[in-house]
Amino acid sequence: MLYRMRVGCPWRDSPEAFGSWNSICKRFNAWSLNSKLIILIKVLYIDHRL
Repeated sequence: MLYRMRVGCPWRDSPEAFGSWNSICKRFNAWSLNSKLIILIKVLYIDHRL
């Protein structure tokens, strides 16, 4: 998910090493709906700053 957000590629162009693009897309949508994605991004941002 972070790869796609950084590179800006369509889901279908995600590297195969990350798994099925469809699974990644569905997970992204689910996490977006229940705020898990926002929490994850905040944690990664804070961790990166340390």
